[in-house]
Amino acid sequence: MKSARILREKMASGQPVLGMLCSNHFWLQFIELGITAGLDYVIIDVEHHDHGSQLVADGCMVGRLTNFPVLIRPARTDRESIRLAVDAGACGLLCPMVNSVEQMDEIQSGIYLPPRGERRPGGQGNQWVSDYNYATWKTEVEDNFIVWPQIESLQGLENCEAIAKHPLCTALAIGPYDLSARLGCCWNSEDPRLLNAKDRLKKAAEAAGKLLWMIGDGPTNAGLGYRLLCIAEPFYLLQATVTKLVQATKAGASPSVWPVPDRMFHVPNSLIQSRLARSKPHWLNRHPKTHSGFAFGGNVCDDRTLRPIVDVDEFRCLSFQVRESDHV
Repeated sequence: MKSARILREKMASGQPVLGMLCSNHFWLQFIELGITAGLDYVIIDVEHHDHGSQLVADGCMVGRLTNFPVLIRPARTDRESIRLAVDAGACGLLCPMVNSVEQMDEIQSGIYLPPRGERRPGGQGNQWVSDYNYATWKTEVEDNFIVWPQIESLQGLENCEAIAKHPLCTALAIGPYDLSARLGCCWNSEDPRLLNAKDRLKKAAEAAGKLLWMIGDGPTNAGLGYRLLCIAEPFYLLQATVTKLVQATKAGASPSVWPVPDRMFHVPNSLIQSRLARSKPHWLNRHPKTHSGFAFGGNVCDDRTLRPIVDVDEFRCLSFQVRESDHV
């Protein structure tokens, strides 16, 4: 289970470990996005949305084939739910609403084969092993598997020290919104009750020689000393970016400050002029150094000119940005 070993090594490196949680939507390009953006892991959240078992298994397969850590947050932590998540091929689990050591024991029984557990292996999870002997399952899967139990309740908070010390726990995790609701301060991130709870969880993890997984603003949480970070949920990140784009556009901002990645497209300006002359896109806004365009419901340009960057059927939104450059 190479991707799990890679993630464990990064967690032990002393450097920030960054990932994202795919909750509202999931498609395979999110794994590619995680890799190219420099993230260290992606979590497919099936607690709050059913993305389809085949798509989730395919996402785990892409992670396995690229040695990129793909974890699952299952809907429940009973033995069968855990077994099915492992069968999907994840290299680890973010386990929601963990309240006790006994619950950790049940999670373990869904991950481990007999005699240490009750798992009946199958599905994509079988692709992790070189053979099906028990010793191989133990050394290649079970000894490397990632488990982050999420503390989201008063009971879990009360038992956090014991949960952190459980041998199955790779790192302790927090569910800050649900925990704040149960503390009576939903969602007041500066309430002393929530701040004290976070401090207790961090100390519990450190006392067990482990990290605390924290979700939220990456730079802020890194500044507070957290190293195992979830810094984005793709839909909300897209929503924030589009909102910023709309506000900047309505304010009359120059396209040069629009939040479109500079690296989307690079071709020489002379090539831009010659090919744009052939395609004659009616929406082109000409600027001395930058040409930016957006088209909805059709192609920005055809195959004879500049290739579109992305064609997402769900949104039918194509975009590109071209800047003067000496390379293609």
